[in-house]
Amino acid sequence: MQIGVETSKAVDQRRVFVIDADDVTRTVLQFMLQDEIETHEVASLDEAFVKGVDWLKPHLILLGASLLSGNAQGVVAEIFQRFGGVRLVIVADASDDPAVTAALRAGAHGTILKPPHPRGGAQEGGHGPRPYRRRTARHPPRPLTTRRRISDMTRQVFRHIDVADALTLLDSPGIRVFDIRDKGSYDKRHVDGARHLTILDFETVIKTTARDTVVLVYCYHGFASQEYAAAFCDFGFQTVYSLDGGFEAWAQAVDQPPVRGDAGWLARGQRGAAPRHAAAG
Repeated sequence: MQIGVETSKAVDQRRVFVIDADDVTRTVLQFMLQDEIETHEVASLDEAFVKGVDWLKPHLILLGASLLSGNAQGVVAEIFQRFGGVRLVIVADASDDPAVTAALRAGAHGTILKPPHPRGGAQEGGHGPRPYRRRTARHPPRPLTTRRRISDMTRQVFRHIDVADALTLLDSPGIRVFDIRDKGSYDKRHVDGARHLTILDFETVIKTTARDTVVLVYCYHGFASQEYAAAFCDFGFQTVYSLDGGFEAWAQAVDQPPVRGDAGWLARGQRGAAPRHAAAG
């Protein structure tokens, strides 16, 4: 989704590392990606760790199952440690590969089947990789579905958050809170520290806000805020929340905190009632 900003600017943060020891597989996977996705081919994890630093950090990794090296849990853990927030997809010959299953249990986000190998020749047992079929109307290119899946995986996803967790989240250093209701409602009452945000100044906000900033967006009832949260993610923001129930839920919880059997939460709600709920003076 785009909100009042040039579409070309929304893909600046989409970077994919294709990691596989087989150079042909890497090339085919890169071909399957959409043109606007920045793709880097690397032959090993060590090479990826050296390359993916600072602004070259990947947002999605396509990892050949052969690189799991019998230690899927350890490999996945190291990838997440080196590239915090990255999405990991395992590329395998079969979805029931034990290494794939282990990687998924360790936190990998998904798996795709390895594309047909363009090289002919039979393997042992008389079964060789199936060559590419000619692209015709009857036989459309197989990569299309996987290509869309990979493209979708490069996009950051916003998170839903309820009022109880949002009260705690507001203690995060550097958090930015945006109120997308009409200006009159914002002036009448809003979460303390929240900035009023409209389509007209959205571009200015994304240009002047660091991509690692924690962002919380709220509206009236929690619907429109999801569109803005998705837009922040499209522009590369890594940690974005949409407040469930919107300002109405916030006001009800802060004015009359529900009993949840959690004295700590109740105290936070009471403590936050005055300073976190600003009214126009």
